[in-house]
Parts: sequence; C-alpha cells; structure tokens
Amino acid sequence: MAALVCSGAACAQNNPVAGSGKLPELDPFAGPPQNVVDAVATMLSNRAESGFFDGIKACFKNAGLNELAQIDCRRRFDRFFAEVREKRRDLLGPLPPLEVFARLAALSGDSQGVRFSKDVYALRGVINDLETAREFEEVKTCFQQAGPQPAIRQICRQNLDRFHAELVRENALLFRDLEPEAIRKRLFAVADEGNAIFGVGETTAFDSLRKIRKAQQEEKEAAARAMATAQRYYCRPSASRRVAPHEAVMASDGVCLCAYGGRFLGSTPAEKGRPVKAVCGQCGAAGRFKIADLNRGSLMHGDWITLEAIHGGYVSVHRNGFVYADRQQAGKFEKFRVVRPSNRPGQIQPGEMVTLISPRGVYLTTNLAGGGALRGSKNLPQPHEYFVLVR
Repeated sequence: MAALVCSGAACAQNNPVAGSGKLPELDPFAGPPQNVVDAVATMLSNRAESGFFDGIKACFKNAGLNELAQIDCRRRFDRFFAEVREKRRDLLGPLPPLEVFARLAALSGDSQGVRFSKDVYALRGVINDLETAREFEEVKTCFQQAGPQPAIRQICRQNLDRFHAELVRENALLFRDLEPEAIRKRLFAVADEGNAIFGVGETTAFDSLRKIRKAQQEEKEAAARAMATAQRYYCRPSASRRVAPHEAVMASDGVCLCAYGGRFLGSTPAEKGRPVKAVCGQCGAAGRFKIADLNRGSLMHGDWITLEAIHGGYVSVHRNGFVYADRQQAGKFEKFRVVRPSNRPGQIQPGEMVTLISPRGVYLTTNLAGGGALRGSKNLPQPHEYFVLVR
C-alpha cells in the first residue's frame, strides 16, 4: 500500500475533527470534486484523447457480460490513464490521481468502474491512492460473491482485517486523529454494502435468521446433490488398501489434484509462465503438489494451505484470474482455503471432494474450453469447482 496523498476541499470535508477519533457520516450522495470534473472535461475535449476514450467506452459496451472481454477493456483503460497522466501533467498533475481515475472510470461505461468510483468517494479520508483502492476492491468483491455463505464470509472478514491492519500500520501518522475501529467500521460498511445480516422494514431479526438458516440448509442439500451427480466425472482413490492420512505425505511426496473430467492438475517449467492446467491423464510425478497446512496438524475443513509444484513454484492466482505456479515464495495470493462443498466440519480424508478458495474470495475451477487452464471463478461452487485429493 502506498502512503495516503490528499489535498483540496474533497479531503478537508472528510477529515475528522481533531481529537474526535471519528470520521464524518457516510455520504451516499458524495461525488467527484468540481475541479476534477472540469479538468477531465477539458482533457476529453481534445480530439485525440476523446477519440481513444470513446473507443474504450465502445469496448465495454460490446463486451457485455463477457468477463475476458471486460478484462481486455480495463487494460486499455489503464494504459489510457497512464498516458494522459504523463501527457497532461500541466492539467492533471496538481489533482489527486485517484480522484481523476475514479472520474474517468465512472465515465467509461464499465459497471465495475461506476462501483469503484462510488467507493472512492465513500472512503475519502481513509483511502486516497489508487493501489490501495484496488486492493480494497478485491476485498469488496469477496463479500459480494460470498452472499449468505458463512464460511466464505468469514474469509472475507479475515481479508478485511488484514487490509485494515496494514492500512493503519503504514499510515499511522496520518490516522493519528482516528480510532482504528472507526476506520474498520467505515471499510466494512462499504465492503459489505447491501449484505445486511438482518432484514429491514417489517421483518424481525428472528425471521431473518430463520431465512438465513433455511438458505444454508438448502445450500448444503444442493451441494450434496451436485457431488452425487459429479462423482462419476472424478478420479477415485485405490480401495485395495487402507490409505494413511494426507499429513503423512502431503508435505514430502505431495498429492495429486483430480479435476472435473478425471484429469489431474499439473504444471511444467517448459511452458511460459508455468500455468496450472488439468491435462495429466494419471497421478504421476509431474502432477504432484506439496501441501503445507498453515493451520498445522491434520488437514481440516476450512484450513489454509499452500501448493508447491514439483518444479518448486508456488501456485498463485494472478490478477487476470488465471492460476500459475510461478512464485518463488508463498505470499498473500499463494494461499488457499480447503472447504467441503457441503460445508461439513472435520478432517479431510483421502479421496474426498473439496473446493479451493483463493484469498480473492473466488473458487478455483478448470476451464475445459480453454485447454484445462485453472482459474479463479466468480461462480458459486458447482461440479467444475470440485477437486479430489489423490495419493
């Protein structure tokens, strides 16, 4: 995270009263500062820059709901922003880069950009640089995709706590008039927007809890049906002898991960970027991954793990959503949570179906249409998101 950089009226109105320890009330109607609106309008009045930006808007319009096309449009947008910041330093230089980025994102036609800009305005005085704002968006995405699922929401809260702790630590001087809990409450209010635990209006807390529990039970039953349907598409462990617990070999010899279609995950250093793909026909040396259980002890439902490929690279989910085994060390995005689709607690047994959740809050899935490439999916767990740990 970069240090906070803030200036102008937009920042002044969000700063706490000295010694109060609190932020102003959250303003749902907050918008861009007038000087940013005017500067962006002046910049886009240039024919060359407006033409390029119109192309970006057309890109988002044509992309529709196609995620890969949207990612390509966002790359074009990022390049445009970097270029205009450099070319128009006379106009944009004195302005906070994050405010300019948010204004352009809101005008780009990207629905994600509109949400991003609203979050920027809601978190003034807490987040004021682009890098940190993007990290926060990953935390918010986790909450959006979790819905009412308690296990996934717990991961999201842990991600928010880590983000908050790092933000406060790196900006201790700038936050000297704020209580850490006030910052956390503001972050949580924006990250979990629209996902209140209890109902509103005439709905009582009891009714809300009953609905949540009913939804959880239906989710478990749906997961059980999906697993029963998917069982024939996955590998089965050998039943000829009793197998030892995973802990006996997972950190030394490693285990194989069987994906949908009976294909094993693998990664080779001969392929550029060392992508992880479900292309191996059997559980051989090339498809083994060493597992380190970060919770220590037995491998349990909900434990965090790291996966190390046979060539020594740690498995990681990149920003584009695809998975590579190209990290020399296990950092923030090289950790995965092992969760049963049924959400049943207890020790994970050999041959059991599990899902893998990345720190970004998304399930790993195999893209069969894309050569078996492993990627982070934004969908709820279905058969394509299941894996079987095989000895």
